[in-house]
Amino acid sequence: LILTDEPDVANTAIPAQVNALLSPVFAIQHTSKKEKVLPETKDFAKWKTADGFVFSAWKLAKDNQPIIRFYQTSSEPKLNHYFKRSIIMTKKVPASFNKWIDKVKTTFPENEKLHRMFEKCFINTYTTTLQETEEGLPFVITGDIPAMWLRDSTSQIRPYLIVAEEDEEMATLIENLVKLQTKCILHDPYANAFNKSANGEGFQQDKTAMTDLVWERKYEIDSLCYPVQLAYLLWKSTNHTGHFTEEFNQALHKIIEVFKTEQNHTEKSPYRFERENVRQSDTLNNNGKGTDVSYTGMSWSGFRPSDDACMYGYLVPSNMFLVVVMDYVK
Repeated sequence: LILTDEPDVANTAIPAQVNALLSPVFAIQHTSKKEKVLPETKDFAKWKTADGFVFSAWKLAKDNQPIIRFYQTSSEPKLNHYFKRSIIMTKKVPASFNKWIDKVKTTFPENEKLHRMFEKCFINTYTTTLQETEEGLPFVITGDIPAMWLRDSTSQIRPYLIVAEEDEEMATLIENLVKLQTKCILHDPYANAFNKSANGEGFQQDKTAMTDLVWERKYEIDSLCYPVQLAYLLWKSTNHTGHFTEEFNQALHKIIEVFKTEQNHTEKSPYRFERENVRQSDTLNNNGKGTDVSYTGMSWSGFRPSDDACMYGYLVPSNMFLVVVMDYVK
């Protein structure tokens, strides 16, 4: 981050402020009622950057966490774009990424727009969404929300399997992500999104069995399929087996148990979900049980990968994914 010589706010120690912000806090991308932004105080700092942007830092009322925001002096665009920009400017990209960035440049030498597009897209997950839990495990936020979806985190990190084939650190990072996903599934196999810690954030008012660790509890078949797919592909790409732990084995049994239970959703499922005062696609009818279904042999899913409710309980593409993943398990 290149700053101009003179800050907008006098007597502010720029190095100390910048260093404090090099470990970004992502909670600001979704400020809840518990996280009201404090008014500007003596702790507030603002600088103009060399490229004409204004860099601001202040703290959340909830727990005094620092916030990073970029905006232009003439207008203030959406927060997400400039917040992500700040992370890109402060997080180092592994050298192993350069092989693939350079390969695109040599394969398409005349297309500079494609070079820029690929580089920005390829490093985006690493530079804007990757955090760390208190246990030191990678936590991948979905982008504009400070929570990790089982599906999204797999899809976001999966392109880095080609890097992991030759980069042991990246292979270990993905292995540790599978370990975190495993813990999430064991905590609640019906949940689709989780908090970085048991902080009670997310849709806690939903009428379902929420916990402080769960951000959202929309049951979707693919949420249980994606972590298994990532575990399998990591093994095939790198020969890593460190994620095949006893916990992982327990999670597989839990996944199979849920899939079997949901083959008889009406008679056996404990799952219910209702969200009040929202559009129909964000909740389940029939007192949270969803549309009545009969046995078909397929496994029931409350929601689609879009997080929209299924009108009919048997989502065929997700059941196809289920079959593929169960073959991985076998």
